Amino acid sequence: MRILVADDDPRLRKSLSGLLTEAGFAVDWAANADEAAQMAEAVAYAALVVEPALAEGAHLIRSLRAGRPDAPLLALSVRGALEYRVAGLEAGADDYLAKPFAPDELVARLRALLRRPWAEADAWLALGNVRLQPETGVFLVDETETTLSRAQLALMTAFLRHSTQVLTLERLVAALGGEPTGINALHVTISRLRRRLAQTGADVVVETEWNAGYLLRRRDG
Repeated sequence: MRILVADDDPRLRKSLSGLLTEAGFAVDWAANADEAAQMAEAVAYAALVVEPALAEGAHLIRSLRAGRPDAPLLALSVRGALEYRVAGLEAGADDYLAKPFAPDELVARLRALLRRPWAEADAWLALGNVRLQPETGVFLVDETETTLSRAQLALMTAFLRHSTQVLTLERLVAALGGEPTGINALHVTISRLRRRLAQTGADVVVETEWNAGYLLRRRDG
């Protein structure tokens, strides 16, 4: 289960990385609001953890909530006063945890949020005859379940969230988790995804927009 933590405190990264991994989470870290927004657009995170004290933090929470209304969002802050907790919750956070906190409490709160009925995945992304449920990874072509690799699912999620829009190489690399191989891994995954879509009879195609990126659209005819 992949989560996004947006916080500029390197000490938090050090203290939580191992704990969250042991708790079963795959964690992506964002150090600023712009980076967090781009990553959240590209990847269907199971939960979001945000430091509202980041520059434009409240705006970031609202933006993340608008784009991912189904994802639990936990706000972290050194500001524990009531007015700051209220501001974070009103911006769209589902829970608020003031620093300093026990790392185990963060894990417990995340698990509690993910157990809530409204956090269960029931939203589908669709274009043409394909449908994808991001949180479960179920991918259907003409209502027949089809297997995609983890990388292919990550790209299809990004494409379907922004269908018919050109996605830059940088955004798509972020959807793959920002692997060190970067652009090369992206091109290989795109090639394999194209073949897989053709094999399954999908009526959508991944097109190259030279010097811009890729986009997903319905196949002509």
